[in-house]
Amino acid sequence: LREALKKGNAMPITHLTPEELQSMLATNPNLQLVDVRTPEEFQYLGHIPQAQLIPLYELPYAFRMLNPQEDVVVT
Repeated sequence: LREALKKGNAMPITHLTPEELQSMLATNPNLQLVDVRTPEEFQYLGHIPQAQLIPLYELPYAFRMLNPQEDVVVT
């Protein structure tokens, strides 16, 4: 991920409002939405239906599962 950022192959980190995220989800069917909370938080506190759970402690290893050609939003 750091290398992609250095090479300019990734979007800059941005803060989104709920409305902006909703618009992105509506207009980009390939948007990869990653929820980095614990499995318990994901299950019991609710989550966005399209979200893929990758707990923060797994992210350094699991980010390879993401498609580098598509946009990613981390929640």
